[in-house]
Amino acid sequence: MLKLKVTHQKASDLISQRIDEIKNIREFQINPLYKGCDYGDAIRWFTGTEYILEEIYGEDDRRIQRLRDTNVPNPKGHTAIDTYDIVRLWWALLLGYFDEIQLNLNNLEFQEPLLLKISSQEDENDFLDQVFDKFHSISLLLKDRKHNKDSFVISDEYDVQDLLQILLMPVYEDIRIDEPTASFAGKFSKIDFTLYGKHIAIEVKIASDTHLEDKISRELLEDIAHYGTNHDLNLLICFIYDPNYNLKKRPQLKTDLESMSTSKLKVKVVIRPRG
Repeated sequence: MLKLKVTHQKASDLISQRIDEIKNIREFQINPLYKGCDYGDAIRWFTGTEYILEEIYGEDDRRIQRLRDTNVPNPKGHTAIDTYDIVRLWWALLLGYFDEIQLNLNNLEFQEPLLLKISSQEDENDFLDQVFDKFHSISLLLKDRKHNKDSFVISDEYDVQDLLQILLMPVYEDIRIDEPTASFAGKFSKIDFTLYGKHIAIEVKIASDTHLEDKISRELLEDIAHYGTNHDLNLLICFIYDPNYNLKKRPQLKTDLESMSTSKLKVKVVIRPRG
């Protein structure tokens, strides 16, 4: 899969624009055999093109390195001819990059997912509740896949985070991972998920026979204290995945943690699957 820093459609539009702007580089006939172009115009186009490609691919991508390897000319020798040749070479490379992106864009396998529209806070709450309610069923489907496909087995919090992020993506375009909090009592913490622009944070825990109510409560109480210093958050959802029903005091755990809600930060505890 072609990995880009922007959507395939935006990348296609940006490269198309750089190709079109080649016409703004002034050309002239040096002699019957050679054409030249204005050095200043070309340098401005080279610089702008490199900047746009870094935005699309990232600055360390091999495509950008290939362009750099063509050696943008210095103002010495017959600059006009050298510059003209390099502009033509960059133009050819850009056409290749454009075709590569178009191929992926036209292939349904590489289409960016369309975001579902959430029109109200009630709709948003319903969507999140559905994600948490269906999480366990989906994890079981991935564990027992058909046709001898490799299983996706949830064994730790990172696995829970991976699956949860995928389930949130149809609605939330900007999901921040491990956003740092402000210092509290001399310590910093990181938020598992921040739904940017929605003022919502999600902290993930997984229960096991060695990770029970006491440990989970202690960890989340520390997280709540840290997150309370973040003025951009209104809601902290503590998603506790308990696939083997290890937690025997669910109501008490939920009540104790949600009692830490303040006027600035509401704490909501979700333990799934339901007991």
